Amino acid sequence: MLIAVASFIGGLVLLTVSVVAMVGVEESDPAAVSSAPVPAATREVPAEEPVPTTPEEPADDEAADQAAEREAADARRAERAEARAEEGKRIAAEKRAAQEEAAQEAAEKKAAEEKKAAEEAAEKKSAEEAAEKEAAEEAEKKAAEEKAAAGELATVVAIVDGDTVDVSTGARIRIAGIDTPERGECGYEEAGARMMELARDREAVLVKAGADSIDRYGRLIRYLDVDGRDVGLTLIQEGLAIARYDSRDGYGWHHREAEYVAADAASPQAYSCPAPAAPPPAPEPAPQPQPFVPQPPAGGGTDPQFGTCKEAIANGYGPYVVGVDPEYHWYRDADSDGIVCER
Repeated sequence: MLIAVASFIGGLVLLTVSVVAMVGVEESDPAAVSSAPVPAATREVPAEEPVPTTPEEPADDEAADQAAEREAADARRAERAEARAEEGKRIAAEKRAAQEEAAQEAAEKKAAEEKKAAEEAAEKKSAEEAAEKEAAEEAEKKAAEEKAAAGELATVVAIVDGDTVDVSTGARIRIAGIDTPERGECGYEEAGARMMELARDREAVLVKAGADSIDRYGRLIRYLDVDGRDVGLTLIQEGLAIARYDSRDGYGWHHREAEYVAADAASPQAYSCPAPAAPPPAPEPAPQPQPFVPQPPAGGGTDPQFGTCKEAIANGYGPYVVGVDPEYHWYRDADSDGIVCER
C-alpha cells in the first residue's frame, strides 16, 4: 500500500512541475504561441528562469496528509474488519460451545433416562422373578401339603413299642400326638400288644401331622391310619396311650390335636399298675473311728528322753502325738503317721 501512495505522490509532483513550466513559458514569451516563424538570426532567446520549487511544497504536504488520512482510514477499516472478524469468531465459538453444551446435556439426559429405564426394567424383572419364585414355592408347598394330606402307603413290618413301628419303606415311624409306657413301665406290654393287633403286617397310610415331621432320633412323625382307622386315636380311646407331644407341652401343633386331647380326657386308663414297693430301710451308719487319746505312762513321771522309742516303751512311756506331746519331736516317726512310740 505504501508503494501505491508513493507512486501517486510522484505522479502529482510531475504533473505540478509540467503545469508550472507551461505557465512560465506563456508569461515570458507571448509571441511564442504565434504561428509566424521567427528567423533564427533575429529571434531573441529569453533568459532562462529558474523553476520555482516553493509552490510545490504545499501540494506535497497536502497529498501526504491525504495519503496519511487514507492510510489511517484504511488501517481503521482493517482494524474494524479484524475486530468484526474476531467478534464473529467469538460469537461462532460461543455458539459452538453452547451447541456442544446443549448436545452434552441432551446426551447426559438421554443417558440418565436410559439408565433409569434400565433400572426400572431390572427392578420390574426382579419383582416378576420374585413373584414367580414365590408362586412356585407356594405351589410346591401346596402340592406337598396335598401329598402329606393324602399320605404315603407302606406296610407295617415291625412293632417297636406301643407308639413306634417300622414300615416297608425302611423308615421308623413315631405315632404323632400320643405316648405309651416305655419298656419296664406299667402298661408297656398291653400297649405293644394292641399295636401288634391293629397294625402288624397291615398296609397303612402315613399322614404328616404338622410342622414337626421328624424327631430328634430321626424318626418320622406321622399319623398311622389302617383300614380307615386312626391307630393313635384308638389307643387313646382304649386307655392304652395318652395325648402328648403337642402344643400344650412345647411341641408343634398337629392337625388332630383337639380330637386326641378330648379323647384322652374322656378315656380312663385301661391297665392297672401295682402300688410301688416301699423303699428298703436305710442302712445303719458305720461306726466312726474314735480319736486316739494318749495314755499316761505306767510308771508315772516325765519321759527322761530315752535313746529310742523301744526303750521309752519298755519303761512305760509313749505314745506321743504330733502337736500334742512335746516328746513327739524326741523320737523318729518311721511311718510318718504323726505318732511315735506306739505300743
